[in-house]
Amino acid sequence: MARYKAKADKADAGRKSVPYSIGARISLCVVLVFVVVAVLVAGIRANPKVSAALSGMICKSEGILPDSSQRTSSGGLSAEEAPESGVIKEEPDKPKLPEEISMYDEWVKKTLDNSKENNSYAIIVDKFAYRLYLAKTGKIIESYPIELGFNPTDDKQMEGDGTTPEGFYKVVEKRGIGQTRFYKGFLLNYPNELDKEEFKDLKASGQIPADASIGGMILIHGCGSGKPGNDGGMNWTLGCVSLSDEDVDSIFSHVNLGTPVTIVKFCSLKQP
Repeated sequence: MARYKAKADKADAGRKSVPYSIGARISLCVVLVFVVVAVLVAGIRANPKVSAALSGMICKSEGILPDSSQRTSSGGLSAEEAPESGVIKEEPDKPKLPEEISMYDEWVKKTLDNSKENNSYAIIVDKFAYRLYLAKTGKIIESYPIELGFNPTDDKQMEGDGTTPEGFYKVVEKRGIGQTRFYKGFLLNYPNELDKEEFKDLKASGQIPADASIGGMILIHGCGSGKPGNDGGMNWTLGCVSLSDEDVDSIFSHVNLGTPVTIVKFCSLKQP
């Protein structure tokens, strides 16, 4: 009888310890969850590019208009729409092939020659250098730091890829305060005819999805930090070129409808 009583007491003690054991496990899980969340938050804050992308999505969902500290831009859907998720690349790769470098330099030369011949202004965007150059009558007179899309490396292929298109463009619309969410801006004629042909070929070859859209609404606009996207700034747009508000003001009176804008991955231009 004593043996059965001892066994029963042992079983009863086990039952009383169960609530404590479950409670301890729950507490441990809660602590672990908090630790994981804290690590993730610290990682996001340490990476300004990820933080910027998340901030842009939050601004859109809450209907907040971005300013210099809440920046979001389009490079595919619309310059007024929030960014989609994408892989953030550090910076454009410098072209390795001499013919590739030569091609971009030829684009620049052609732009400067036309500016000289027409006694006019022109814009050249060097993605690798993170600079926008303003030319007048064939000479570079000023340059400004820029920020690009969350994929600054590649040439634009389709809507939402976060890239800035490369090629010969022109300003087709000049937007002042109140006409854009990004202070002031210049709308480019992307996609041009060559872009449309390349887009069609990419679809036909299966390099992009069959249901992909070519995108549009590529602008040079404000709300930038005034620092290069790879050096103190951040690549936060979906493909637009972002300047600081002060730098947009600096070129605003010189840029009009029809002003040529040549965008290259890399070139041999030097700052004036």
